[in-house]
Amino acid sequence: MKLEQIFTNKIANQIANPQAIALLGIILLSFAINLIGINWGLPNANYNSWAADEIVPRRVLEALDKGFANGWHYKYPPVQFYLLALFYSPVLLLHQLNLVNVDDLSTYTLLFYLGRFLTVLMAGGLLAIVYLCGREIFDHKSALFTTLITSLSINYIYYAKVINLEIPYLFWFMLSLLFYLKILKSHQLKDYLLFALMAALTVATKDQGYAFYLITPLFIVWQHYRICQQQQPNITFSQSLLDRKITRSIWVGLGSFLLLHNVIFNLQGFFNHVDLIIGGNARIHPMYEANIFGQLKMIRHSFSHIRFSMGWPFYALCLIGFCRYLPKIKQNILLYWLTIPFISYYLFYIALLRDNDVRYLMPLGIMLAFFGGKFLADWLNPLHGQFTLKAIAVTVLTIYTLGYSFTVNALMVQDSRYAAEAWMKQNIPSDTKVFGAGDRKFLPRLEPWQEEIVKYPTPESLSAIQPDYIVFSSGHDIRRFAEDTPEYQFFAGVKDGTMGYDLIWQYDSIPNWYLWNREEVEYRNINQRYIYSNFDKINPRIKIFQRRD
Repeated sequence: MKLEQIFTNKIANQIANPQAIALLGIILLSFAINLIGINWGLPNANYNSWAADEIVPRRVLEALDKGFANGWHYKYPPVQFYLLALFYSPVLLLHQLNLVNVDDLSTYTLLFYLGRFLTVLMAGGLLAIVYLCGREIFDHKSALFTTLITSLSINYIYYAKVINLEIPYLFWFMLSLLFYLKILKSHQLKDYLLFALMAALTVATKDQGYAFYLITPLFIVWQHYRICQQQQPNITFSQSLLDRKITRSIWVGLGSFLLLHNVIFNLQGFFNHVDLIIGGNARIHPMYEANIFGQLKMIRHSFSHIRFSMGWPFYALCLIGFCRYLPKIKQNILLYWLTIPFISYYLFYIALLRDNDVRYLMPLGIMLAFFGGKFLADWLNPLHGQFTLKAIAVTVLTIYTLGYSFTVNALMVQDSRYAAEAWMKQNIPSDTKVFGAGDRKFLPRLEPWQEEIVKYPTPESLSAIQPDYIVFSSGHDIRRFAEDTPEYQFFAGVKDGTMGYDLIWQYDSIPNWYLWNREEVEYRNINQRYIYSNFDKINPRIKIFQRRD
């Protein structure tokens, strides 16, 4: 039989494979859901974004101008910048040929779309990797349910359509997890090397990925020693460390990390990046007390965050699976070993950071999805009783969870800032001076007017600018500041009218498709908000004040 005929037959068999069709269906459905809202806040004449911490194209262009060297650094590592530059390359080539200009809003917006589409593609790849990890641990049905649970997470759907690093670094981490599982099953050299490479890519995409690899390699080394003992009973632990699987993987991991950070040509930039995330503006401030009570409060709160992200039905099923299978170590040894990288992550990132923002807990949600997928597959067994009723129940819960997670799309598509911009275009002349109070990311796009954006507004800044209108956003208002600060005085003075401004318009968009608990998501006070996330920055309440003449 000819080679091309064999290849064609294999493809045909895969296409006709029900397992492949089911996986493809989940990925394609997720792909369609993730594309909704990809135009959120675009185009933006200020070349900015409404998404917090999004890597806007100008950051990549700045890196390219410096050749990712000459001291270039940012608060995030460089790997995703490399991929974004690769995705931008066709447009950048046209720019070099003077056929387009990246400084034009239309071309710059195209770069934005390319970057967000890259995230959508990596999100689809992430689901495929989750499935492959599931197949290493258990059967096809359990892996499919794990993939389905992951695809319907609110965190996954939101971060799959913006140029943040949550999806990219989890993409590389899950690849490393796949080779980690392969190592524990067969201890092949190639899996050791690929694990080391994927670990380097994870950390070089987002620094917090380091926490996965503080305990995990030690566990691999220990398991490797046990395998060596079976083959050579007299071998010592130190001797097993000299095995090429260990030594080569160390060199691959360390060498890849240094190459990815371009330390040869940008050593100073690497040190500047480290300084920025440790002691600069990019450092994260703790949210909980540095004692056992703060840690216990954070653990309890973390479960609430994961519940919000997954929705009650799948969250409950995952907890049931976790409680059911984790104690059965011998029957589910790989599932037990799966938890080690995630425990390492929580201990050496979340617990040390004392901040459990919803997005920081995304890996733990994926871990629980494996337990939920296993439980659903076992429970929904045709050989067991009441299969039809169980199938109907699972279908209903899945549909509800789809609607619950789809709320994030509804909020992005019907963001209140669109209505604010439409009202302003009808009622405020373009030559009018408009004062944007707070972070630009939370405000409507004010470029059509004479905008003045002040991130930390004070009575003095208002007096100096003397605008005709002031625009507020609930994403950045009085609740962020202590009562004795100038910013608090500004917001309070405008609201009560003592600054000489009256409220003339406000809008609070509540989409028809809304299944969240609105109160627990909105930003109130740093000590009172129930869910710490970036979701309060979607669809904020907008208020517009006019100067009293």
